[in-house]
Amino acid sequence: MTEIRSNLAFGAVVGDRAGREALPVASDAPEGDRVKARPRTGASLRAEDAFRARVAELGGTVLEPTWLGAYRRHGVRCRAGHDAAPRPSDVKRGGGICRTCSGTDPRAAEQAFRARVAELGGTVLESAWLGAMKPHRIRCAEGHEGAPRPHDVASKGSGICRACGGRDPEQAWSAFRARVKELGGTVLEPVWLGALTPHRALCAAGHPCTPRPASVQQGGGLCMACRNDRPGNTARIARVTAAAEQAFRARVQELGGTVVEPVWLGNNRPHRVVCRSGHACAPRPAAVQQGQGLCRVCAGNDPASCEQAFRARVAQFGGTVLEPVWLGRDTPHRILCPAGHRVTPQPGNVLQGAGMCRLCAGKTWDVFYVVADDNRGWIKFGVTSGDPAHRLNTHARTGFTRTIRRLTNLPDGTALELERSVLATLRRADEWPVFGREYYDNAVEALVLDLVDNYPLPTRDRKPRSAPGPSTPATH
Repeated sequence: MTEIRSNLAFGAVVGDRAGREALPVASDAPEGDRVKARPRTGASLRAEDAFRARVAELGGTVLEPTWLGAYRRHGVRCRAGHDAAPRPSDVKRGGGICRTCSGTDPRAAEQAFRARVAELGGTVLESAWLGAMKPHRIRCAEGHEGAPRPHDVASKGSGICRACGGRDPEQAWSAFRARVKELGGTVLEPVWLGALTPHRALCAAGHPCTPRPASVQQGGGLCMACRNDRPGNTARIARVTAAAEQAFRARVQELGGTVVEPVWLGNNRPHRVVCRSGHACAPRPAAVQQGQGLCRVCAGNDPASCEQAFRARVAQFGGTVLEPVWLGRDTPHRILCPAGHRVTPQPGNVLQGAGMCRLCAGKTWDVFYVVADDNRGWIKFGVTSGDPAHRLNTHARTGFTRTIRRLTNLPDGTALELERSVLATLRRADEWPVFGREYYDNAVEALVLDLVDNYPLPTRDRKPRSAPGPSTPATH
């Protein structure tokens, strides 16, 4: 077996039979201790050759003296002379070798943002860089304080101040009320709802109306009733209404249905119809004209029919639905399977052929974990079943090499409940994923760990909570 003497993180190594360095198995031994090295495999050697060839093809130079593995960062210098540390696996998938050249380097992004703010006469008030997609406090040349996102300012050419750009909500609210007053009306809405959202008001003639502020500021009137009373408008509206009703009746007949509604109620009001199969339904003419069908039952979107099908499917499997009311096809419902397990499948999944009991299928979901990718500044949490090693190694191959928490052998349902609790708390805190469903910026790490560490776990023999700190994923 080849041996190495370790003095540094990946110390000096001796060559293997292929003439390449051997990958160390241990790198934290005291100086002078001898540790065993794992011989390089053919795949490892080919991966190193491909990485070096690709870096050379891109005009760069590999600075790393030894091969650290396909998923470890290697020091390189790009064509422009920037020092970088890409992963060979990312380079193989088509990624570049230099974040500065690609515009994704945090330091370059911060410098560009500060330069742009200074160019516009503003001052950055934020003491630290929070990320290109996070709002940063600034003060514009006119003294207004705002919080633009660096990505918008540097990449999209947006201004730094909403007030100066006419996009300040308070200014828009004041301008809308002034315009309504100028037209003789009164705003009834107590708060600003947005430039494109209708606001309740009274026109000069006393008609209740709901104009949009953006439309009013662009010269539109307040009141539809006043506008429709103008000479010539009545006849035009009558022609449009008759054409819409005729088109609706023709489309229903084309789909094999019959309109039961005796009078026209409007393009956006439900009208009673009997479909080709004899189901009573109430589609909106506007929706039908846009290509939607007549009947929710025939389309499989009727709640009553969906609930009936779900209960029949569970009964066919020998289970019992415990949920007293229908919650929707995509909301978990409590059931009791034939083996006595209490589980909560989604009706939509059951109706699409999935089983109703995850425990019978071997998905115990008795592990909760939190892992981190320190290079990207992300954390990820989730649940798995049994031994979490495989799942954690899978995440490690994508950069999540540090395991922060690993709770194993949890009582049935606890891991899922903990995960849902964390997700709900993050939503209430107005924190949203940076990717997928459970990938978050590491700024929420303290909040997530506080929830995990203080979550009331049911009593059951289980392994202790893992302490925070770096973990050692499987060698790749």
